[in-house]
Amino acid sequence: EGIYRLSGNAAAIQRHKAAWQQVSTGGAVPDVAAFDVNVVAGTLKLFLRELQDPVLTCNMYPEWVLAGKMESGPVRAGVIRGLIARLPAAHQDVLRVLMWHLHGLSKYADHTKMDTSNLAIVFGPTLVRPRVESMETMVNTEPQNAVVAEMIANVGEYFE
Repeated sequence: EGIYRLSGNAAAIQRHKAAWQQVSTGGAVPDVAAFDVNVVAGTLKLFLRELQDPVLTCNMYPEWVLAGKMESGPVRAGVIRGLIARLPAAHQDVLRVLMWHLHGLSKYADHTKMDTSNLAIVFGPTLVRPRVESMETMVNTEPQNAVVAEMIANVGEYFE
């Protein structure tokens, strides 16, 4: 129903993805205005899903889940800041840009139908995932989403 929840046309998403892949070989940056918003959103979700190692890294999965299980407050914020600092630089960069984007989008929840919680439900399992998914992964969905919601809602505490 909201942006990032509605699926874009699969063929158009693949075309958009291919256009972005051409950039690395000298191609022009695609004009995102030429694509439906749900295609652009779907391409971003696909990019994040296809990363071999998710933005919050498989190796740190248990720590992110533990952070998500903590009570919201200064202790959890400190743990999250520490985890972010341990991420590879490229992962930190992607996470920072994505969290600022999602935070900005959440400000228009009345229009986009995507508040912090809804955005975390969409992005949590993509950003925080183990190398091998299991039944335990399903049990950990709530803490995955909680840690992502925390970063979206309080982005200024975690990123410049």
